[in-house]
Amino acid sequence: MNIIDLSHTINNQITVFNDDERPDIQPAATHEKDGYTQKKISIYSHNSTHVDAPFHIIPEGPTLDNLPVERFYGQGVVADCIHCRKTIGIEDLKTYSDQLDKAEFLLLNTGWYKKWNTPDYKIVFPVLTVEAAEWLLQFKLKGIGLD
Repeated sequence: MNIIDLSHTINNQITVFNDDERPDIQPAATHEKDGYTQKKISIYSHNSTHVDAPFHIIPEGPTLDNLPVERFYGQGVVADCIHCRKTIGIEDLKTYSDQLDKAEFLLLNTGWYKKWNTPDYKIVFPVLTVEAAEWLLQFKLKGIGLD
């Protein structure tokens, strides 16, 4: 299996959700002064490329440290949703049914990644409709990714 890392690099200037503070990454020790390097990092958990644990929304849900690492990789299907402006509905996903039967992840390509690190990134981005989210429950997906 070919594993592709889709993570953004976290830095002090990265786009953040809502009005959260940007990460603060500062040198705490340097090779020149201390003989080793270390960073002091202050960051909100809902920042940059991340996985939302069930606990993020469900009080009784597991936290990330209680999920096995196998939950975070597997075969994926990329659905072309570039035409979706506000919502992604069942009709936008039905053509991927056969692929979803064999997949572990669904990645929704809305083209929104092109707005990363611009003010437009946080303006009315496409999301799944409730009906589409419920329809996806018939598949054995480990996760759904959105750009």
